[in-house]
Parts: sequence; structure tokens; C-alpha cells
Amino acid sequence: AQKLGDTKVDPFIARHAGGMSFAFWPKDPNIYVVGTDSGNIHKCSTAYSEQYLEAFNGHSGSVFRLKFSPFNPDLFISCSGDWTARLWRIDGPSEQPLCFLPEKSTDAVVDVAWSPSHATVFATVTRDGWIQIWDLRVSQIKPVVDLKNNVSATAVQFAPTSPAVVVGGDSGRVAVYKLSGIATAPDTLEGQLVDLEKGISSFDSRTA
Repeated sequence: AQKLGDTKVDPFIARHAGGMSFAFWPKDPNIYVVGTDSGNIHKCSTAYSEQYLEAFNGHSGSVFRLKFSPFNPDLFISCSGDWTARLWRIDGPSEQPLCFLPEKSTDAVVDVAWSPSHATVFATVTRDGWIQIWDLRVSQIKPVVDLKNNVSATAVQFAPTSPAVVVGGDSGRVAVYKLSGIATAPDTLEGQLVDLEKGISSFDSRTA
């Protein structure tokens, strides 16, 4: 007979990644993306509670925010504790995302926001206080606007009708910054979308 303890059993530890951020797909309210503390982003459906549909792999730190483009709902942007923001297509998780690394910061990118008036423009804020405005028409490497907040930044939002961003900090204060130096956007939605795809394609061709 086999004695208790004669057989070695390896311990099994299972852990689900914790959800850090959520965003519903504007095209289908049953589809949403989830950013996790492991760095993965999962595409999910309200019809399936036991599994995700697809996985977007690219971040190596917690994903703090996910935002769909107000001009092209098939695009969304994420920001992470790995110091980067990344741009994805909802139907292309296997594609290499565009990566934006705030060069002056050495801390987590904690929030991101799309401009409501420029399809190619978005903002990032970092835990060490950097506020940076990016324009896909100009550069994937260098932001078009660099601002330094006096305290740690925690949230950012564009003003809906004015050239300004509102930034919240961990001190409880809110600061408003007027923006300048951003190129004029096309007057039509079609023109905005053309600019957006041109900006993405230019980076794709450079990294091919």
C-alpha cells in the first residue's frame, strides 16, 4: 500500500488578471474591452461571461485607461504603467499597435483622452506630472505640446468647445491649460478620417 506522503504533488495556483479599465465599443453596446493589471487587453461580450473573445498583447504593465476614438470607433487607445500609450484596431489584435513613449517622463501613463475636434490628436498624462499632446499627423515619437504639472497628474480631458485641456492631480487641484501649436483640423468628417488613416499609415510604413 502507498503511504501518505510518498507521492509528490505540485501545488497549483490559479489567478485571474484584475480588471483596471473598461470601454464599450460605440458600434455594438454588447462588445467591450477590458484593460488588466497584467498588461493584457481583452475584447469581451456581454453574451459570454466565462471567456473573452480576443486578446491584445503589447503592454507590460497595468492598463489604466481605454478610450475609443470619437471619429473612428474601430480605433481605441490605451495607457499603462509601462510608461507607454498604444493605439489599436478593435478587429486587429494581432497587428502591432502604434506605441507612444513620453520621452521626458519615467513614470506610468495614467490617463489618455482624444481631442473632440481633431481626429489625429490625443493627450496623455503621467504620474510624475507630464501633460503631453500628440498629433498622428506629426510624430509618433515626439509630442507637439509638452507641459509640466507641479504635482502628480491623475486625469486629463479636452474642453469640448475650446482649445484647452483640464488636468486633475492627486493633490485635489484641477488645472486648465490653453493649447496652441496644433494644426487646424479639416472641416469635414471625411477629411478628418483621411488625416487619421494617413497618420496611422505613415507610421506603419516607417516600422514595416
